[in-house]
Amino acid sequence: MGYCFRYIFLITCALFIFMLPGGILADSAKVLPKGVSRLNVDYSFYEPVTERFDPDGDKESVATDFNTTLDDTVFPGLIPPFTNIGDSIVDFEYDFRDLIINYQYGLTDKITIGIQIPYYWNKTDLKEARVDTAGATQAVLDGLLGPGYPAGASSTDATVTAFVLGAIESPPFSFEPFESWDDSGLSDIELGLRYQYLNNDTWRLAFTGGLRLPTGETDDPDNLIDTEFGSGAMAMLFRFNQDYVGIENLMLNFTLKYDWVLPDEEVVRVLDDPNSPLAPAVNKEKVDRDQGDTLALEFFGDWTLSDTWSLNALYTWAVRQKDEVDGNLFPSYESLEDETDADHQSIEAGVTYSTVSRYMDEKASVPLEVGFSYESVFAGNNNYLKQQVYTLNFAIYF
Repeated sequence: MGYCFRYIFLITCALFIFMLPGGILADSAKVLPKGVSRLNVDYSFYEPVTERFDPDGDKESVATDFNTTLDDTVFPGLIPPFTNIGDSIVDFEYDFRDLIINYQYGLTDKITIGIQIPYYWNKTDLKEARVDTAGATQAVLDGLLGPGYPAGASSTDATVTAFVLGAIESPPFSFEPFESWDDSGLSDIELGLRYQYLNNDTWRLAFTGGLRLPTGETDDPDNLIDTEFGSGAMAMLFRFNQDYVGIENLMLNFTLKYDWVLPDEEVVRVLDDPNSPLAPAVNKEKVDRDQGDTLALEFFGDWTLSDTWSLNALYTWAVRQKDEVDGNLFPSYESLEDETDADHQSIEAGVTYSTVSRYMDEKASVPLEVGFSYESVFAGNNNYLKQQVYTLNFAIYF
């Protein structure tokens, strides 16, 4: 999985600084003064997510893979060859909310350490799940299907829908009921350390290193409609933070990020095709995975309007390499690798109110920051979700 690219990048890292734990501080080269703490809380709420980007970067419904002609390729052994019982009509949307808690501490005037604890609320709201039998060539009568029913025999949409939902929950598939789902839980915790190695009137430069722990629950292979809270794999995080401060009241930041994801094991259902989600329960296997590393570039600007107000904007481009999967039960695991390499672009704009400057001038009693931002993921591919996110931010120094 891009080993040459990975090791060239790591050698470049080594030329600058030794490997450090950490990596979750705000993406600039700022560090805290020695002995100062910062507690930061972000609460993000998403517009309902109804679309994703296909392999060509075009938008499609998040339920696309569940809308198909129900023939013997979908239910082998249950539907006679060269017949179908209709077309599945499925529609759902994702609803997400995130709470991110960051704590940072100035170990020295050049080194800040920190921890990030994310907690997610995920929901899949199933709007519609039925079968349209207008084009069916095989009937389902009294909950049964077989050669005794001739092609073209009539059956109602409700009858066929009940048959399909029952078939999904029964052997050989044995999935949980296909219905709305919601849950909450801890995501992957990150530990971080930032070292600022240059600070003058023009530039602030820092390196941030880190470790992401697989503390979040992963995808349930027996649930077709759930979403995961974590990746299931540990990752080493590398950040190069560069601030240009040579213009009065304006800070321009460029940050290069690299996430080196370590190999892991995970129980999954091995699919015949990445766009055909139904796989029998016997296809479950604990496979060896090496999930794709991620490279991201961020461009950030912060414009100070006064001693309390500032405007900011962030552009992000990120690319994820392809997963590598291996196991013992099947000759090929390409279906678990296809469409796992992806890239996306987003833009974010926000406003911040801060009393830090006034506190330093003894004009405010508490040093705090309050902010609001809007983010839009406007481009991507390979199933990356099209998202719009609103975030409230609160930080206090002590």
